Amino acid sequence: SVDLLQTLPDLNHFQDRLAMQFRRAANSAEALSVIVVTLRPSISTSDENETLAAFGAAAKAMSHRLRVEDSIFQLDAGRFGILLPNTDTASANDCAGRLKEGLQGAAGVVARFVFDLRVLNYPEHVGSAHRLNEIVSETIPLTNPALNSLSL
Repeated sequence: SVDLLQTLPDLNHFQDRLAMQFRRAANSAEALSVIVVTLRPSISTSDENETLAAFGAAAKAMSHRLRVEDSIFQLDAGRFGILLPNTDTASANDCAGRLKEGLQGAAGVVARFVFDLRVLNYPEHVGSAHRLNEIVSETIPLTNPALNSLSL
C-alpha cells in the first residue's frame, strides 16, 4: 500500500489534469466532479511508517472503487483529490458513498483516522475553473509551497 501511495500523482499533476478536464467539460457542456478526501488522525502517533501505511491502505481502498476514467491524486499528506469526468452530482455522491465504504473497510484507516469527503461539481457548485481550484486549495494547509503556484 505504501508503494501505491508513492506512485500517486501529486498536486501539480492534479492541477494540470483539473485544468484540462475543466476545459473539456466546459467546451462540451458536460459535467465534471471532484471529490476531496481528507484523513485526520483520531489518535496521536509518532510512528511515521504506520501513518504512511494507513494512508497507503486508504489510497488502495479508494482506487479499487473508481472507474477506469477516474483519477486519484495525493494533494498532501492525508489529502486526496479524485477527478470524475462526465459525472453529475448524483453520480459523484454515489461514488463518494463507495469511497466511504472502502475507507471504512480498509485496514488501519477507520481505527486511526476520521475522514471527510467533499463533492464538488461543475456546473452545479462552481461556474469557473478558478473557483473550483480555490475550493480544492482550501483543503490543503497553507504551509504547502505548491499552493503558491495554484492557478488554472
